[in-house]
Amino acid sequence: VTGGVVFSALSRLKHDLPRFRAVASEALQMNSMLIVPVGVTFMTMGVPIMGVVYGRDWRDAGVVLQFIGFWAICLGLS
Repeated sequence: VTGGVVFSALSRLKHDLPRFRAVASEALQMNSMLIVPVGVTFMTMGVPIMGVVYGRDWRDAGVVLQFIGFWAICLGLS
């Protein structure tokens, strides 16, 4: 969701390298403030979360949620 907004803002700053770097760094920090805690929560609590939300039969799907948490962190920090 934020990618389009950030991309648009950065495209307007392509000729102002110091400002471009500052805006890009701030966008990465703001994105990380949301993605990293959610990703870590999913990685550490994926199985219990699935058990609570979808019931005992779906607990094993928590492993997938753990992978999604790891994947989200990797994408969010790149």
